[in-house]
Amino acid sequence: MSSEPAPADRAALLDALDRQMRLMSAQAILLSQAVADLLPVNSTDLECLDLLVLDGPLTAGRLAERSGLTTGAITGVIDRLERAGYARRVADPADRRRVIVEPRPEGVREIAPLYASLVQAMQALYARYSDQELATILDFTARAAAIGQEETARLRAAVTPQASEDETPPASGHVLFSGGVSGLAIVADPTLAEPCRARVEGAAPEVRTRDGSVTVRFGRLPAARAAEPAVVALSAALPWRIEVRGGAARLTADLRGLTLRGIELSGGVHEAELTLPRPLGTVAVRVSGGASTLVIHRPAGAAARTRVSGGAASLALDGQRFPALSGHATWESPDYAAAADRYEIDISGGVHTLTVDTD
Repeated sequence: MSSEPAPADRAALLDALDRQMRLMSAQAILLSQAVADLLPVNSTDLECLDLLVLDGPLTAGRLAERSGLTTGAITGVIDRLERAGYARRVADPADRRRVIVEPRPEGVREIAPLYASLVQAMQALYARYSDQELATILDFTARAAAIGQEETARLRAAVTPQASEDETPPASGHVLFSGGVSGLAIVADPTLAEPCRARVEGAAPEVRTRDGSVTVRFGRLPAARAAEPAVVALSAALPWRIEVRGGAARLTADLRGLTLRGIELSGGVHEAELTLPRPLGTVAVRVSGGASTLVIHRPAGAAARTRVSGGAASLALDGQRFPALSGHATWESPDYAAAADRYEIDISGGVHTLTVDTD
């Protein structure tokens, strides 16, 4: 006798299986949301983190493919996971020019207790089945997961128009002031839909997107009046590298809330104040060509190393005041050597008054 169910029985069995699959999918989404509600990330971020744990380190592009998200959306996911301490961007050891995203073990361990009872219950459930039955279940779930991934990609493609190279949402940003600045405020704006917005009279920037990076380039800016500085707002959804060539005077940069890849001021500095965000990885702050008055604030607890070459007339580092010095000097916060996230501050060409502190 055949053990296959009769046609009517099979139809009923398939209906019941379809119902249970839909219920299991809905319950998995609700469970993910319940866990995410206890964390500083959303459920999509949490599932992307799980992909990193399961697959190992991935490029942002590959993570976008695995999750079915756009490259623009995956940038926001990675930024939130970094800020929460659950993942980090690192150089690919096989190709130092490429950046990959990896889970942070300490962050994953922080989340694990929220799943402990689920893991225990599932282990008890597995014990009900034979090895052969478990192999069949494994084959089914693997095939179902592949189908789900394909359908996610198909639906995303149906609602996302194919973009040209210039229309591809950028994954990182570089803002360049090539003609010097005077009376400029740079701020982070988490509400911006576009990468950058400028309130600079008569100085529209040139914007180019290539290879996943947007470059916002300003030529020489008109000197702003002291009471009305020009303002350039950068989207907090992108990690940014900031560069000023040709000198900077009366420059303020409040970068809190931004993911900062690095900042470089060349050609001399006269009155500049930088308020830095929490670092992710080693972030370089370079000032060359000398500085008259330079103030750098970093978040409390952020490790830093400060190097000065060319001498300093007045030097204050984390509340400590130092006498005038000539030549070269290096100062490190106590936790600098062991810190994974830290600032490297290099001032060359001499400085009259330098303050580096925490806010």
